[in-house]
Amino acid sequence: MGLLGHISQDVFNIFLAEAADLLGQWDEACCALEKGEDTREALLWVMRTAQSLRRASRGVGLDDLAQALGSTEELVRELLKSDLQPHRTVLDTLQLAHTTLSRWLAGVRTDADYVEDITALGDAIRICRSGLQRAASEAQNIGGSVADERNLFIPSRVPDSTAGAAAPFSALTQQRIEDLIDTVGRIATQHGVIAAFQNRSEQTSAEFSKALETSFRLSAELQAKAVRLRMHPLSRVFEKLEDFILDLAEERHIALQMDAEGQDVELDEALIEGLWKPLIELVHAVFDVGFDSPEERVKAGKLPSLFMRLSANSEGGVVVITLDDDGRGISENESSLSAGELKERLERIRSMLSPISATLKVVTHRDRSASYQISLPESLRLLDLVVVKSQNQCFALPSHLTDELIEPGQFHTHTLRGDKQFIEYNSKIYPFVTLCDLLEHAPPTQRPRVQASLAIERGHVILLRCGREPIALGIDGVVASQRSIITPLAAHLRHVRGLLGTLTSGDGEPVIVVDIVEITDAFWAAPTERDVA
Repeated sequence: MGLLGHISQDVFNIFLAEAADLLGQWDEACCALEKGEDTREALLWVMRTAQSLRRASRGVGLDDLAQALGSTEELVRELLKSDLQPHRTVLDTLQLAHTTLSRWLAGVRTDADYVEDITALGDAIRICRSGLQRAASEAQNIGGSVADERNLFIPSRVPDSTAGAAAPFSALTQQRIEDLIDTVGRIATQHGVIAAFQNRSEQTSAEFSKALETSFRLSAELQAKAVRLRMHPLSRVFEKLEDFILDLAEERHIALQMDAEGQDVELDEALIEGLWKPLIELVHAVFDVGFDSPEERVKAGKLPSLFMRLSANSEGGVVVITLDDDGRGISENESSLSAGELKERLERIRSMLSPISATLKVVTHRDRSASYQISLPESLRLLDLVVVKSQNQCFALPSHLTDELIEPGQFHTHTLRGDKQFIEYNSKIYPFVTLCDLLEHAPPTQRPRVQASLAIERGHVILLRCGREPIALGIDGVVASQRSIITPLAAHLRHVRGLLGTLTSGDGEPVIVVDIVEITDAFWAAPTERDVA
């Protein structure tokens, strides 16, 4: 066995020789870029060498090295897509990448577990990509046509289906992507059927088990890659929103410092477009409530000028967009007039976020600063789900909206105001409703107190983090947790509230994916529920 433990020394030596040759070609391409010779061809050559070296690195198990190469490859692809001439910063970044990767491979020659510190390279690539995206956006704004306005995420604009020859091509491309995603979903379903057959078999060979495990892994990768065709960075939304905030502050004579980070976080294009109106409404709500004067800020130990930060991060398939300010820090739970107005505005924003399965959370900190956090899945076509059983039927709930599963016997029941059920868990009280009640969009029907309490305590409870307050959802039990392709509802079912789509279980049966955000909105809309929790 060689240095990496799973390939021979001869194979590893071949990789090192190939890597040295590819880096030599990379260096030649960088020299051509420095001289301004055949710029596009030189960039293509850098991208091809980075791509070949990435694949070779992954083939011998050097995944960290492959990831660094992938980031560099994406930078070059961004530049080629923008049709901009390489700036000095781009050339320096490509040269830094070449130097860093050469040093990495030199270390790998003696120690296969060697890992190079690529902090400087990662920062340079992020800065460079951000500059390219901004430059491309500005160039499009200067020479953009009416057909391009749809991509600026201006809410009042309605796309014109006759706006030029590009529209049919775009529609065709989108349809092909949708077909690809649906096909991947069917492949995943067949894997579930195979797994069910395997579970029923008395004996299964080790080779079959390994092949099945590999097929599941590849299927998951294929699902993610297929859905990623619809993904776009948040940079353009952030740039537009940052400009909007600065313009609004200037209009209202507010001294404001602005910062933004996380523009490279990617989101499904449909969700990006659905974010614009709620974000604008949120900014208006924050500004309309008002901020302390510079004199009041100084007395509170703050700088005279207001500070705002717009940020985004992605983890586990969930994107969180946060707007922070160091203003008054007004809470939804305060009784002041301004807080009451803010509460009403935030409820309206939550209803605007409902169609994209997004939630809004307001956090007020001790220093009287505030954070407004919008959480949503990366895509509504590929979701992490919890499959549960209720009334002998399976339903799927988006995992990013569920908080904790509570087993029977871990909580106590209470009945308040006649027939309204609550549970006590970890010294906190949560309003209780069954999944069936939620799907009927109605509060629980009146029933004898003792029977209701016994029924609740025999079942399981999932805490949902939707709306202002968590809800305890009663279910019979959890069947599985999985990541699945979601099939959109048929046209005649899209008006039905509370349904997000469907998936197919391993035994071929359809499972309804519940739109938790929408049905919990209906639950909180019941006047008798709101006043209690």
